[in-house]
Amino acid sequence: MLVQGVEAADLFTENAAELLRTDTFSGEVFTGYLHSRVREYVKNPDTGARISQLNWNSHAAVVGGRLAFQPLDWLAFRARGWAAVASGADMRDYDWLYGYRGQDSWSHYSHSPNTQTPKAWQIDVSAAATFYDEDDTKLYAIAGYRALTLKSNARGGSYIYSGQGFRDQYGTFPDDKLGIAYQQWWHTPYLGIGGSYAFDDWSVSAEVIGSPFSIGYDKDHHNLRSLVFKEDFGTTGMYGANASFEYRFSPLLSAVGRLEYQRYMEAYGSTKIYSGATGTVTTLPAPSGGGSADTLLLSVGIKARM
Repeated sequence: MLVQGVEAADLFTENAAELLRTDTFSGEVFTGYLHSRVREYVKNPDTGARISQLNWNSHAAVVGGRLAFQPLDWLAFRARGWAAVASGADMRDYDWLYGYRGQDSWSHYSHSPNTQTPKAWQIDVSAAATFYDEDDTKLYAIAGYRALTLKSNARGGSYIYSGQGFRDQYGTFPDDKLGIAYQQWWHTPYLGIGGSYAFDDWSVSAEVIGSPFSIGYDKDHHNLRSLVFKEDFGTTGMYGANASFEYRFSPLLSAVGRLEYQRYMEAYGSTKIYSGATGTVTTLPAPSGGGSADTLLLSVGIKARM
């Protein structure tokens, strides 16, 4: 069959890249694997010396979705989010009560391998403005906002403490009781740049974003001691990057694979300590409490275009 002297199959191939680039509306559902590293820091507010550090490392299965609307050839609005649905984690708690002289100089240490991440999600909204569009290549500027939270619960585990001597006490925590519950929140307005290239039925893209104005805070519940620590980190730097590939297997449907990384730099602020036993509230000035986080997400999904 010919369409104005051109075979329909050839026309379909020639326009494949254009179809990938000019859709007004698209929606995507995906699933993937999330690895996160969350750090909690405690410092002496007078000297700045490190007193404690908790390392939370988790892995989780996530589900998510993405919507994009392109009202103009050069402008697109996007929204994306994901949430963890199953997880496992590991918590290691280091204390330096006799002075910090490097990571291995700890006086108290505990390890809770029976840790879960019951809450982890991210929401991201952004606008992308194309400033270069030639042949099958596009470059665009990005402005957006991202909200992220990660929470982990530690139960059981073992400890080595310094009592009468240095690291002379060994023991375990009860497996059926919550030891520590820790949650971080990050809110970040950001700017970035991205690019895409389409060829035949394939499209590849990459983006880099960053911000010096990421706002973080946390909540740390030490259940066995009836203490709650709340820390306001203030602002810190954040950067992230993602890369994706897309294969169009029908005029309306594509398969998408994506790799995403983000890091929230160390930030420090004030701490409020709430005692459940006495009902008192103690406030410590900055930089008594701090935190940082980074995540890596690998995902695959199905995208529909209109």
